[in-house]
Amino acid sequence: MDAHATVLDARAAGLDRASTVLVPIDFSEASRHALAAALSLVEGAGSATEEGATTVLAVHVLDQTRIDFIAELGYAQPEEIAAKARAHAEQRLKRLTDLELPPGVELTRVVVAGSPVAELLKLARELSADLMVLGIPPLFVGSPAEKIILGAPCPVLLVKGGPEEAELPAHPTDEPSGAPGTV
Repeated sequence: MDAHATVLDARAAGLDRASTVLVPIDFSEASRHALAAALSLVEGAGSATEEGATTVLAVHVLDQTRIDFIAELGYAQPEEIAAKARAHAEQRLKRLTDLELPPGVELTRVVVAGSPVAELLKLARELSADLMVLGIPPLFVGSPAEKIILGAPCPVLLVKGGPEEAELPAHPTDEPSGAPGTV
């Protein structure tokens, strides 16, 4: 199913009337597809909402455990690492979302630190998100995406990434074992 079909299915389900749409961004191809699908979905719907505009929140969560790990290695103080990581993420998010928006759509960039799953679910609850548009990672089961879907306080629209997402590189030591079906 392509992104266009996904958006048509979502419109048929009435999800295009969402006034607050949260899109987690991890800078993967899947999250880029999710952002494009979210903007396409709400295109023209901004004037149909009660408040007059649809807000799309592009959210990147800095993984606090990674910041703590880098600090433990002694590369810098946690505050310095967090500040640099936040500045870098804000810059990347701005470049990714610096595009022409459909009429009636506002885009808000959010960068927070913490546990990605917990922070996204917390934001969805606090902002009373009507919809979350999530890019599907190539390895879905057990991923943060699965945990978000199970805990989300709102509908979650899943968007497939590009075909390159599904191809996993072979491990350099992968060799046929000689067993039937592996040669």
